[in-house]
Amino acid sequence: MPRFSKRANLLKELEAVAKSHVIKAYLRFYLDMEESFEDDLDHYVAVKLFALKASRYAFRVPSRTWSSD
Repeated sequence: MPRFSKRANLLKELEAVAKSHVIKAYLRFYLDMEESFEDDLDHYVAVKLFALKASRYAFRVPSRTWSSD
């Protein structure tokens, strides 16, 4: 059985969550139900998924921080 990285496991779980949010958003759209909190939550999940896909490391913090002084 292959071992997957923490990032791969997180990505798979977040994609499943995003998929369910998309289905719920379609239902809300077609049933003409306005839910601003749910829309904001859907947007947040999508942004986190795109950020995770764009980043190389999921659980690493930057080692160097540059001051703007």
